[in-house]
Amino acid sequence: MTTATAPATRPTQRFPRWFLRAPELVFGLHLGRLVPWWVMIVTTGRRSGKPRSVVLDVVRRDERGLWVIAADGLAARWVKNLIANPSCTVAYRGRRFAARAIVAAADPGDLVAEIYRVLARLNSAGLTVLLSEQNARMSLQASQRAYVLQEGRVALAGESRALLESDDVRRTYLGL
Repeated sequence: MTTATAPATRPTQRFPRWFLRAPELVFGLHLGRLVPWWVMIVTTGRRSGKPRSVVLDVVRRDERGLWVIAADGLAARWVKNLIANPSCTVAYRGRRFAARAIVAAADPGDLVAEIYRVLARLNSAGLTVLLSEQNARMSLQASQRAYVLQEGRVALAGESRALLESDDVRRTYLGL
């Protein structure tokens, strides 16, 4: 007997619920110090008043606090909860503490610059990163090697600095 299932409407529906909740389980078992790049934020549901938790990547840590990015922007449920009530609980590196969140709408330029700073840190740590990006100038400045594709084929390849200094590349791809 064959059983038909309805296709998933969201990408997350392809995974079992326990898999998607695994990061929260890590924090629930007080093992958050094992994943220092994660932070768990517990907000208060704006409608239900119940605790709502989300595990996120920390993109920056400074004297003002932890910075996280909402992939869905202001439409993310946890962001809406923080806008309604900025008081939250934060679990980070094995510690839990009360916090007050500040939701800031990021300037897209600032966000792009932050992404390139993270890529530079990863690269300086010896990690190879494959970047597919339309901003040729920033990509060439942030990389060591580059491949320029045209109609699915490699049109140019070489060291990024050499490509950035090439008159042909500057004219054709950088608009200079």
